[in-house]
Amino acid sequence: MSSVIRFLALAVLVACCLSITALAQTSTVIPDTEAVQHVTVEGVVVKVFTSKKGNTFLNFGA
Repeated sequence: MSSVIRFLALAVLVACCLSITALAQTSTVIPDTEAVQHVTVEGVVVKVFTSKKGNTFLNFGA
């Protein structure tokens, strides 16, 4: 009987731990149309490269 109670207590403890970590892993998805309102990039641009397809890449750093 004692081992059954220990098993149930352990099962409840594991279930509680898993539910807490599941809540901590929720994420917010921001659509690309709203990204400008949430993202800020600061730094020194050391190099600018534009590919043949027209994509522009910025290298930040010292």
